[in-house]
Amino acid sequence: MTIHIFSDMDGTLLDACGRVSNTTIKTIRQSSLPVSLVSARSPREMMPAIIRLGLTTPQVAFNGGIVFQPIGVTWVPLTATPINLILARQIVPILACTFPDVGLSYYTAHNWFTEHIETTVMVQSQLTGLLPRVVSFVKMRGETPVYKIMLQTLNRHRLHQLTQFIFSQNWPITAKRSGRFCIELTSIETDKAGGIDEVLAQDHGSLCQTAAFGDGDNDVAMLTHVTVPIAMANATATLKQLAVHTTKTNQNDGVAFGIEQLRQGRW
Repeated sequence: MTIHIFSDMDGTLLDACGRVSNTTIKTIRQSSLPVSLVSARSPREMMPAIIRLGLTTPQVAFNGGIVFQPIGVTWVPLTATPINLILARQIVPILACTFPDVGLSYYTAHNWFTEHIETTVMVQSQLTGLLPRVVSFVKMRGETPVYKIMLQTLNRHRLHQLTQFIFSQNWPITAKRSGRFCIELTSIETDKAGGIDEVLAQDHGSLCQTAAFGDGDNDVAMLTHVTVPIAMANATATLKQLAVHTTKTNQNDGVAFGIEQLRQGRW
């Protein structure tokens, strides 16, 4: 039976430097299994890995905000669910004024914008290979849809304050912690499980033939939505409790190891 593989990227498929290993590339290319990446990243940030892996099935960006079809070195959207634009225009200036010391940026389908180039933005840029455009948040205008608002700080106490503030506002938006130092805001109408459903609808798949790899609490919706949920060894305790199997860490080609277990019928 063919199994459609779904995988998170950062902390799961990619190593700590944001790279996909040669072992993982070889394993996925030789498996002949359909593989879809399900990430909070933008399509542009996902494409280098997609190209190296030779993926041809629909992929999921912005935690379900965009489902897209890779075509060569480019991509075309299949479904798109941005953040409500009026809401995005309200949220970004408020966060910029209330937390001026926090790295704040936002994404449209094709570009990444920030008001200041600071440490966390540079770290993100090094991981993804995408350079942000510098703009004034106060003058945030236009009709271009916004798919993700991202906040980053290396100060855990500040991150906790930021998390409490966001939830206290009761904004109709999805807020997820990503890694140890990041909060990502996306449309309230999307999540990774919904992204999987869109991929299967496009790819004529079935929910009884799915497996997913994840490492963070933002992967809970994805792992609870598939037949075979697999947690990385470096995953959170919450995710490990939900998983049927635990594979190796992202630094030790855990996705490649798990795919081999599935192919050989051990899992």
